[in-house]
Amino acid sequence: MRFAVAGRRHTRCLCLPILALCLLLPTTASAFTPQQTSQLQQLAQADQREAGYPGLILGVWQQGHGRFVSALGTSNLATMAPIGLEDRFRIGSVTKTFTATLILQLAERHKLRLSDHIDRFLHGIPGGHRVTIKHLLNQTSGFPDLDNHFSNLVLKSVHKQWNVRQLVVGSLRSQPRVCAPGKCWHYSNVNYLTLGLIAAKAGGKPVSQQLRTGVLDPLGMTGTRLRASAPVAKPAVHGYQFKPSGFARDTTRWNFSWAFTAGGLTSTLHDLHSYCPALATGRGLLSKRTQRERLDFVDISQDVDTPGAGYGLGIFSLPTAAGTFIGHNGAVPGTDALCLYSPQSKTTIVAYGSTSVELDPVSPDRLPIQMLFELVPAIAQIVASP
Repeated sequence: MRFAVAGRRHTRCLCLPILALCLLLPTTASAFTPQQTSQLQQLAQADQREAGYPGLILGVWQQGHGRFVSALGTSNLATMAPIGLEDRFRIGSVTKTFTATLILQLAERHKLRLSDHIDRFLHGIPGGHRVTIKHLLNQTSGFPDLDNHFSNLVLKSVHKQWNVRQLVVGSLRSQPRVCAPGKCWHYSNVNYLTLGLIAAKAGGKPVSQQLRTGVLDPLGMTGTRLRASAPVAKPAVHGYQFKPSGFARDTTRWNFSWAFTAGGLTSTLHDLHSYCPALATGRGLLSKRTQRERLDFVDISQDVDTPGAGYGLGIFSLPTAAGTFIGHNGAVPGTDALCLYSPQSKTTIVAYGSTSVELDPVSPDRLPIQMLFELVPAIAQIVASP
């Protein structure tokens, strides 16, 4: 997830030499060659250093070929405790994939249709009579993102409980449309906040409950939850939002109610390892027909300056040397996250960094791409090499 606030992007280097003493060497039980393992470890260390992550977790699994898991740095700058592979963390916009899955499950149960307009379920949403559920899912609604004013309020009132409907309506009333529905691709959290409201209405139960029965329980994801208002459950990686001065604000206990179904989930490395392949293939979550519809990608090559990139129904596609990876990345203050799977090479990538490079300070109208479009091709090149 991203949001906008006035200010320029600031590149920082976290100067914590002691972190070198806190590295957890990768635990491997795999057929990755020693050279590949060394390259993946070097890549993880370089990404942590260059991005300034106090803590970083990286997992790469290739069915029949290799397994690499590494945790670097600290989970808490106050105590300097080493980051752990069992720790929980916010996953930002990876949440969108769960929300889209829930909407598609509701469609399979005939609780809604992707061709339905917003106003079938929600009255009073500006433009709701023109925008369909599918427009929301594939980010072609033309809705703007949450505005600068809201973002500044979040950073000033980090414990405030937000009303999601009011955020959606307020953002749509205060800003012009980016384009007419279906006429452009524009990444907007307003789309996925709206989908959360629709899911609650159409499903007749809280979204957290629907996610548990429809996604989490079937996949055995015991460490994942949607409790956006609550602190990250222990054991937690502390997330940090850095100011231009270098001062770090601990975001772990912030109220992320404003993120809701666009970026409010927390999870673990273990859970995402199970989830990413299921997300990309639909196995255990959706019918083959629905999954094919989900993977109908809008070409976003020019939007993200990446040839061949696409966006489906709450899911990215990214061609690499190790096949096309399908999944999503995420960013909220204190988090960069990644969850991808390539069906061609049967490779899963899960990554987490305990700050958000693109949101420090938060910059207006920026798609958080650091992990997705920079880290993933580098990993793919390594695993594709013999």
